[in-house]
Amino acid sequence: MKIRTDFVTNSSCASSLDVIVDNPVLLEILQKYKDMGVFGDSNNLFEIGSLENGNSIKTFVYKHGTEKTSFLLTGLINLEDVLGTIIEIMSTDDEDFENQPFKYDQDLYKMMEEELYRRREEIESSYLEVKYRASDDSYGSEIEPGEEREWIFNYDPVNGAEYSVERWEEEE
Repeated sequence: MKIRTDFVTNSSCASSLDVIVDNPVLLEILQKYKDMGVFGDSNNLFEIGSLENGNSIKTFVYKHGTEKTSFLLTGLINLEDVLGTIIEIMSTDDEDFENQPFKYDQDLYKMMEEELYRRREEIESSYLEVKYRASDDSYGSEIEPGEEREWIFNYDPVNGAEYSVERWEEEE
């Protein structure tokens, strides 16, 4: 999985990252460790077992738009990358981005991470839906002004996985 490890410091940039994942095996694992207190009193930028649209439980929901999310922009290009992207998001706290480790119970977090990797095949065969949308108008020097991009990944069992990088227009 390719993950960008730096982030843009220009306050005029516009970044956003939305991730929605529906997977009952992943939900079981994350909910178990959440109930055990793995995340402590951290100010998480994600939710586990969130109600989405009032009618279905989603496993993992992350909706945020700051400059600091731009390091994840190229992280998810296929279904096998979803778990690694979720782990990366969970290890990133907006307020404490440069001051890891966070307020998590580190022993429980390590146990959770180990279980996620140990059960990776079971998790990967249980995805019901994945929606990932990221955009950034200042992706370092790699993109010139006017060449802004939006990274989109969608998966459902009927249509399979789709990945695209598209030019996007900033709303006026």
